[in-house]
Amino acid sequence: MAPFRDFPTASSVRPHLANLALPPGDDLAAADNDTLRLINLTGDTIYFRLIQQSPEAYRAWRESSGYVFRDAAAMRRELVPQDYEFLFQESYPGDDHIVSVFDRLWTVARDRFNGAAMPVALPAEGTGLAIAFGQIEFGQEIRLPVLSGTLPGDVWMGRSQIGFRNWWSDPEGGAMQALQRHGRLRVALVGVILELQSGERYPFSFLYYQVPSGEWWLWRMNVLNTTPERGVMFEL
Repeated sequence: MAPFRDFPTASSVRPHLANLALPPGDDLAAADNDTLRLINLTGDTIYFRLIQQSPEAYRAWRESSGYVFRDAAAMRRELVPQDYEFLFQESYPGDDHIVSVFDRLWTVARDRFNGAAMPVALPAEGTGLAIAFGQIEFGQEIRLPVLSGTLPGDVWMGRSQIGFRNWWSDPEGGAMQALQRHGRLRVALVGVILELQSGERYPFSFLYYQVPSGEWWLWRMNVLNTTPERGVMFEL
């Protein structure tokens, strides 16, 4: 595994993931544009959400990438006030403080279970990364792509998964609105095996959708093949 301390910037994560994604002997020019774009998006997400430790820097990156912070009413529907009061054992400070609430919830995950559930390392070999593409259509059952590769499928999927709470809206209004608007969307799932501070290793998945104009937007982020009592709810 490659420890997070070896990646001081987002630009240092990108080429590492790209090298994992390419067959031995190939260089970056061998990858198609969508694969490279997804690798870069995933590298940036890993760096800003899991490696660097500033919620302010994370918010700035999200905003510069075209996302808009969801309003307090939306986050109430995501049970933010209840989770805040449970985690901190104090009253929710009110909707006017929703940004500071986010910052505090974003940070607290690092302290849960004495930090044991925080990722601390990227894969060092290509077996720890997989990419799958698919398509969804409005009015049809949504079937997302399935990760596979050198590692068997049951490494990537199985048991339960833990989803991250999404605090951001993209310009399309989210995948379901985009699907209704465009009728058909291309989707991609990127899986990366990360090592936790506890020493355990789990696949983290990054689900994206692409609109007809070509932009890819982050839809979901999950920890796969784990159990709820062994994971942490990350604020995305």
